[in-house]
Amino acid sequence: MKIFSHQTVAYQELLSRAQAFFAGHWRNLPIKTRWHSLLIGPTGSGKTALGTMLATEIGAGLLRISVTGWMPSGAHNRAVTESIATIIDHIHSHPRTVLFFDELDKLVDDS
Repeated sequence: MKIFSHQTVAYQELLSRAQAFFAGHWRNLPIKTRWHSLLIGPTGSGKTALGTMLATEIGAGLLRISVTGWMPSGAHNRAVTESIATIIDHIHSHPRTVLFFDELDKLVDDS
């Protein structure tokens, strides 16, 4: 995959955060840190490609969850809880994982 010029700054920021996180530099801090990143952009701007390249660069697996497939219409709270438990189990058994939620914008009904 190739990085485009409009992705360079975002990729470098994500890479430095991921490297610091997986190196464990946050463990000795006196505060609890959050390493979440939210990429926002129109369809086709390369968000998924950035996540894939990032996981490859740091030698981590990529768990890509498409929200439209994960939360079917009318999902009950039990189904959501079981899905979250499955994600957590995966992360515990694969600690070097980049968790990528895709299509979050589809959760909002714009009609």
